[in-house]
Amino acid sequence: MATNAAIANPRFQVPANGALCPPSSSPETHRCHRQISMRFSSRHVSIALFAALATIPMPASANVGLPMIFITLPWMLVALAPVVLVESMVVTRSLPISFGRATVVTCVGNVLSTLVGMPLTWAALLGLEVWSGGDGAHGLHTPWAKFLAVTWQAAWLLPYEGASHWMIPSAILTLMVPFFFASWFAEYQVGKRMLKRVDAALVRRSILMANLVSYGALAVIVLAGSLQLLGVLHESGI
Repeated sequence: MATNAAIANPRFQVPANGALCPPSSSPETHRCHRQISMRFSSRHVSIALFAALATIPMPASANVGLPMIFITLPWMLVALAPVVLVESMVVTRSLPISFGRATVVTCVGNVLSTLVGMPLTWAALLGLEVWSGGDGAHGLHTPWAKFLAVTWQAAWLLPYEGASHWMIPSAILTLMVPFFFASWFAEYQVGKRMLKRVDAALVRRSILMANLVSYGALAVIVLAGSLQLLGVLHESGI
């Protein structure tokens, strides 16, 4: 009905996007098109981004890849509050301090380990990967090659067509091992300075147990999410 009315009325025209705007010779046309552009700009940007992602060449290449710090760091930042809560409970049970004090110590330690320790650890792993020749694509033809692709090359994951659904979670699990030790070290350094009246050996053991619990829970989450994704892909026939 709106289209017919527009055709019958010479004051309006129907552009390709289906919106009614005044004729192009009138000033109202520019305002109308600006409003339409603002209304749909976010949708167009999203479509463009998805289209760009879809056109990225997926066969393995040494010139492209996925820096896993861009996945692991935001994920750990999202998990920061629950991790602090869980570790504070563990520390409170194992050290003669209050829950509030334990929360402050674990919060400072986790912020330091996440924002400083994790990027430095990833940078060191990336340097080791490049130095040892892991910056090149070696294929996924054998089980050993698949293992190396998500361990040796976990810091900067190389893209292989149809393999990202299992490679990314596997690389996350691989990186969680060095991240665990970096987190334990950073949090212990914070803990022994903030808890000077507590025996350092007890602090070290308590923070170790807290990190074992938190990283164990994170690993379970990654595994559960991966299995769920694999199940969905299997049911979809992908």
